[in-house]
Amino acid sequence: CAVAEQGRTSDPAALAKAEHRAGSRLAAGPVRWVLVGCALLYLAGVVLPFAGSAAGWQILGFTQAAHDAHATIAEYVFTWASLIGLGVITPAAMLTRRYGLAALGWVITAISLVNALLSIWLRRSSAEAVAGTAIEHGPGMYVCIAAVLIAVFAYIPAILRRSDDQLELARQRARARGDDPVAQLQHAATQRVHEQQSNPLLIDDRRRRAAEKRQLGGDSN
Repeated sequence: CAVAEQGRTSDPAALAKAEHRAGSRLAAGPVRWVLVGCALLYLAGVVLPFAGSAAGWQILGFTQAAHDAHATIAEYVFTWASLIGLGVITPAAMLTRRYGLAALGWVITAISLVNALLSIWLRRSSAEAVAGTAIEHGPGMYVCIAAVLIAVFAYIPAILRRSDDQLELARQRARARGDDPVAQLQHAATQRVHEQQSNPLLIDDRRRRAAEKRQLGGDSN
C-alpha cells in the first residue's frame, strides 16, 4: 500500500511521487465491472447481423458478405475501433487497473461511437435508402452501439475518480507542506496557547488576579 509505505515520511517530494504512483491505478468501484459487462455485451453483438445478413465478425474480416451488404468505411472503422477499444483494451484496463490503458481505451471507444453514428447516417441517407432498397442495419449493430455508448459514459467516473490511497497521500502532502487547512488551524491554536503561556504581561496579570483572590479570601476570614 502506497500510504503505508509513505506514512513514516514527511517529505513533500516523496509524497508527491507516491501520489503520482497511486494515480496511475484506477480507483476500485462497481463502474469497473460495468465496463467489463459492456465489453462482454459488445462481443456478443459481434456475432449478430450488422448489416443485412453480414455479421459483425464478417465486417471485421472484410469478407464477401460484408461487401455484399455494402459495408461503408464508417462501419469498418466502427467495428475495428470498438473491437480494439472496448473488446480488448477495456477488459485489460479494468482487470489491471492501469490508468493509461483505460484512458487509451476511452479515446478509441469514443472514436468508434462517432463512426457508429456516422454509419447510421450514411445508410439512411444513401441513394438506396431513398429508393427504399437499402440494406438496413441488423440487431448486432445496435447491440454494439449500445455497449459502446454506455462504456463511453461509464469511463468518465472510472478515469476521473481518485482512489482512497491517492486522496490520503494528497492530504499527507498538504500537511507536510503546511497548506492543509486543518493542520493550519491546529498549528495556529497551539501557537496561540504557547504565546499566552509565555507572554510576560499575561503572566503578571494572572499573578495579580491570583493575589487579589488570596487577599479577598483572607479578608473574608
